[in-house]
Amino acid sequence: MSSQSADNPPRLKTGSIAVSPRRQARIAGCLYLLVILGGAFSEAFVRMRLMVRADAAATAANLLAHEQLFRWGFVADLVPLLCNVFLTVIFYNLFKVVNRSLAALTVLFATMGTAIQGSVLLYHLVPLMLLKGGLSLNALTPGQLQALAYFALRMQTTGYTIALAFFGCFGLGLGFLVWKSAFLPRILGVLMAIAGFCYFTNSS
Repeated sequence: MSSQSADNPPRLKTGSIAVSPRRQARIAGCLYLLVILGGAFSEAFVRMRLMVRADAAATAANLLAHEQLFRWGFVADLVPLLCNVFLTVIFYNLFKVVNRSLAALTVLFATMGTAIQGSVLLYHLVPLMLLKGGLSLNALTPGQLQALAYFALRMQTTGYTIALAFFGCFGLGLGFLVWKSAFLPRILGVLMAIAGFCYFTNSS
């Protein structure tokens, strides 16, 4: 009878096809890269470029002037959420042989963070609906609509900040699991733990 260990993580079975641990790690790496790129694009090229702090009118003008970029920001936020769904399955399958309880807790933190980000992503759709007359809000003045649009963006940002706390715990747990495993370089565990710590501190 064969037994699984941290030296020999299980294969991920999809139908009748078993995916090797090495391939799982590569897939996870590619998905994680998409998460990083999507998050970086939406933050650096969309929110930081279009949102003007404490200025609803200027923010509204930027959104209308760069509507397509703002819509791409929604896609850039959505792709990492989809990737996270697959990542949680892969990470649990890889690291349950290291510590099943910690692996389950770690992916639960990731799931919670993803759920929070997914729920507040709906706020991304609100500003253009308000500013372009997609809602029947004729009783509101342009200034009030701009304020509501800005409020929606702030709510999305606040939700993302809360989600960072969960992703921080995920990074710390994943870093420990990688460190304890015998099939991945320990330096990856250190880097994941550092990233998790940064996420957690930025959420406060």
